[in-house]
Amino acid sequence: MGIIFALIVLAVIIALPVMLAARMFGAANTGFGSALLAVFLAFLVSVVIDAFLGDGLIGFFVSGAIGALIYANILGTTFWRGLGISVVSTIILIGALIVLAGVFGDVDLETVSRLTLSTIDVSAATVDQAASIALGEFAVLFENTVRTSVFTL
Repeated sequence: MGIIFALIVLAVIIALPVMLAARMFGAANTGFGSALLAVFLAFLVSVVIDAFLGDGLIGFFVSGAIGALIYANILGTTFWRGLGISVVSTIILIGALIVLAGVFGDVDLETVSRLTLSTIDVSAATVDQAASIALGEFAVLFENTVRTSVFTL
């Protein structure tokens, strides 16, 4: 039951920033399913590109361009707006992670710094992959907080 709840929370954390950014850029499809599908596909593509091209500068730009095309096609907008959605949603995600990290317990400055730095890490193939790294850090934080809360009750 706890795993299902954690997956639902993570899906909302992933999709909500994309939904908000898509609405800001006037995309045609701004629903939860479209946003979640776009992020998932962009992440898969970035992992494949990372496997073939590595996580260097070329891989970063290729993944970013293909990610923007994925956002543009799924969310119903242009390439440049898709790129904007990717960047703005990552900025929203960074803010949300910092706020959620503070809400879920005694989070020190080092943890918040690690969440933020892993999100904006340039070595990640795309902003979507960087966001997934930060979400992994948040998932560990969330799991530890839930365990602590359960044992305190």
